[in-house]
Amino acid sequence: MPVVIKERNVSCIWGGTLTGILLTNDAIPTDQTNEKTIKIIGIHGWLDNLNSLLPVAKQLIDRHPNYEIYLYDRAGHGFSSHLPQGFNYSAMHNLQDLRTVIQSLRWNKEQFSIIGHSYGAMLGTVVCTFRIYFRCVYSGLFCI
Repeated sequence: MPVVIKERNVSCIWGGTLTGILLTNDAIPTDQTNEKTIKIIGIHGWLDNLNSLLPVAKQLIDRHPNYEIYLYDRAGHGFSSHLPQGFNYSAMHNLQDLRTVIQSLRWNKEQFSIIGHSYGAMLGTVVCTFRIYFRCVYSGLFCI
């Protein structure tokens, strides 16, 4: 079954853009089956980009047609904007961007999971710990 990849960028409060892609499966729509759509956000590691999680995401989508996976390049990585001069690439800044991603996807009122690699796994752990601040309900954290 073919994996469908759509570019979906997120505008940030600091003026930049995070480049992202939404992966879905072109199989029978989940509203015609009894399967609930499983939503997942993938967060890459330090000095990396969304392509590091792309092979895993494609395999998951291929094996589970009801999955939707959003991968994005964190600020200063891949094709995303660099932070303005005077800003630093702190964990707090990355967490604010992740909160913006969750709200932009409108997943803040839905259940979703996080796949994180290295630094991305740390960010995912913080989201799960402080889910009230993020105003979200997570269903799982997968650190790779």
